[in-house]
Amino acid sequence: MKSKLNQALANYCEYANSFCTLNFSKPKALVALTTLALNTIPADVDAGIIYTDPVPDLNLHPFPLLTAYSTVGYASSHVTQRIDINNDSIDDFEFHASIRGTQFGTPAFAYVLPLNQNAIAVVGGGGQANIIPSTYSFEATIDQNSDWRTGLSIFISNSPVPGVIHWMGLQNKYAGIRLFANGQFYYGWIRLTFPANGANVVHRFSHTIIKDFGVEAVPNQPISAGDQVGIQLLAPSNLFSDEHRPHGARLNWTPPANVNHFKIKIYDSNGVNVQSYGNVPGTDSTKQASGLTKNQTYTWRIKAYYDAAESLASPWSQVDTFTTDCYPPDSNWVDPIIANAGRLNWTEQAGAVYYQISGRRVGTT
Repeated sequence: MKSKLNQALANYCEYANSFCTLNFSKPKALVALTTLALNTIPADVDAGIIYTDPVPDLNLHPFPLLTAYSTVGYASSHVTQRIDINNDSIDDFEFHASIRGTQFGTPAFAYVLPLNQNAIAVVGGGGQANIIPSTYSFEATIDQNSDWRTGLSIFISNSPVPGVIHWMGLQNKYAGIRLFANGQFYYGWIRLTFPANGANVVHRFSHTIIKDFGVEAVPNQPISAGDQVGIQLLAPSNLFSDEHRPHGARLNWTPPANVNHFKIKIYDSNGVNVQSYGNVPGTDSTKQASGLTKNQTYTWRIKAYYDAAESLASPWSQVDTFTTDCYPPDSNWVDPIIANAGRLNWTEQAGAVYYQISGRRVGTT
């Protein structure tokens, strides 16, 4: 037996002449009477967040030609807007602003339906709160700890009883969203305004403005509401080489955080790529280069990849230069010294097979 809340939602669908089919475990898409055009600025994916700013804002106004509203004739107005959060040409959420004149009154709703197993963060805790989207302020954290709902969720309404006014009059607040793609969860936000103005009180329960939205490009990564930057896809820094030898050297760098793996390329003096290393673990900060030619100068650079699929990559780093050769130890000293002997010490040279030592008594030839 359905709860009172679910029954009221089901009654609303009857009022709306089957605009929607309610299934509280697997939501189905609603049939749109009017769909607004979505013209957007191209998404920014350079810094780890896929961000979209619709121009102009998406204004869901259920009766734009009416200045007053009457239930005479049971007139209705219903506007829908689908949005593609991550710009993969697959719609992710469907927003509705709906007014339905009936013999029972004038129910008005502003609500959202997640599509394709996506979800919206809700207040949670049982009862009506399970269908009300949570409100997030700027920079609030959105992550797996939220209560997530894959079914229809209501921002504001004057029906079912009691009415939902959680979002009424809120300006530039954020709804938390969760995308499900390629078997992974991606967290994001949608900035919304509910003007709560107009000549008719019913209008205040439906008018919706979608300002902009963003989603983390890295799976399972928390996001801050309103964040348009996210994880910085930084290149490795502080490159240098040491342990030079006839046919190689040790390459060193400072790794950024959250890297999955690196790729390294080594070039000869003509700019030809003569050696490459792929899938260097993201926590490494050194790599032994080998197989090079003696007494040659090489340059090298390194690139960071923030996911295994290599869809999130840093720019190439600055280059570093080194020369292969038979280098002597870079320091030597005597310690301890006794009456008739002394211990010779030197810095070990990488790759050396053996050392030859020569010397003479001071003052002799």
